[in-house]
Amino acid sequence: MNESGLSPEAPVIAVVIPAYNRAHTIARAVASVQDQTVEVHEIVIVDDCSTDDTCDIIQELASGDSRIRLIRHDTNGGPSRARNTGVRETSEACNWIAFLDSDDEWAPEKIERQLEALGRFRRERGEEAGCVYTAHSELSDNGEEWIRRSIAEGHVLGEVLNDFYQIPSCMLIRRDIYESIGGMDPLMITWEDHDFGIRLAAATPFATVPDVLTIRHIHNTDHYSWRLQGVVHFIERHRSAILKHHGRDGLARLLLRSGHLHQQAGNWRAGLKFALRGLWMNPRRKIGVWITLRCLRLAMSPGAKGGNPGVSA
Repeated sequence: MNESGLSPEAPVIAVVIPAYNRAHTIARAVASVQDQTVEVHEIVIVDDCSTDDTCDIIQELASGDSRIRLIRHDTNGGPSRARNTGVRETSEACNWIAFLDSDDEWAPEKIERQLEALGRFRRERGEEAGCVYTAHSELSDNGEEWIRRSIAEGHVLGEVLNDFYQIPSCMLIRRDIYESIGGMDPLMITWEDHDFGIRLAAATPFATVPDVLTIRHIHNTDHYSWRLQGVVHFIERHRSAILKHHGRDGLARLLLRSGHLHQQAGNWRAGLKFALRGLWMNPRRKIGVWITLRCLRLAMSPGAKGGNPGVSA
């Protein structure tokens, strides 16, 4: 162990940036990596078959920074596939992976503070953390901001299953741990972050930096259909684990969230189905009554949509 408390194997960090039609934001993301107080070994950017000028901008950035490499997908496969590609393409020397979405950005001291937290964790607990995350802010297109902060450390699977949520952009992950759990699931278009977090928390302890060092930009163009597909797959995959750690109320909360998303999308039939199942899991969740009433109101409106999410509870 060196003076910082880190293990003798020095961290060699690769940054993986998935990108799709981010010509207007990719330079900002890359600049936040270049401005880090600790230099990273390489920056692998995976273009997921963009149709705008994203690749041209990346190539221009690479001409001024030899650490930048552009990998291009021939077809669009989503962010999970792009992240997995990026990790595979990093140099073998890189033993830590930091993800950054192409529309997000880091504070200059983000990586340095994460390395310090890893050393502190090892000194205090006598074990290695395979992931260290920071708090992050979510900034909407209209200027609204929300702070997402957690101080959960160690074996945090229970917290992750209980709606603890950290985005990949705020994580620094040991490469061997990432590969041991199979990386991210390319079949999950949305909620892939939460799915990955659960599998990661089951495999390794987490360390934390409670300060906001990552900025996530939220866009008004987010599609409800993607979110709906993601939450259904998520419930199907993790239902047993949620019941084990948090009982019926934990599953009720997730079912009601799905009902709310369907209701917001105008899909009253699916929204009602999830709301009623959530209430069956925990009748004391009053939000379920509100979602049920909203769905019934939608059912009586012209042009109401049906739905068949097909998930058991």
